[in-house]
Amino acid sequence: MERRVAAEDVERRARCAFEWCTTDHGATVHPDDEDHRSEGWGWPGRVRDGRGSGPGIVTVLEVGVLRRTDDAAAWIVIETGIGTSLALSPEAAQTLARRLLDDGDVRAVSAAPGSAG
Repeated sequence: MERRVAAEDVERRARCAFEWCTTDHGATVHPDDEDHRSEGWGWPGRVRDGRGSGPGIVTVLEVGVLRRTDDAAAWIVIETGIGTSLALSPEAAQTLARRLLDDGDVRAVSAAPGSAG
């Protein structure tokens, strides 16, 4: 089966060396708009200061790939949309994924209905 690529995808890829990048480079003059970003995906999560208590803020967490113009490499990022983010090296993200899958306690809580409270 032949995979067809939309014309706008071909044009975008021609403008960026990173196939995963969805940034429309050159569309604006803001420097942050030249960062390389993947499409990303999100889910609801809770964010709170690690020193505090309470319910925190329920928001959408988005995971994707980010390489800012001043970065030497791409990072796997988890962004909150409220000004907080976590950036992991690809190796650290692989370790995290493996540990989440291998940890019995995490698996048990993840499988329990209503465990996210």
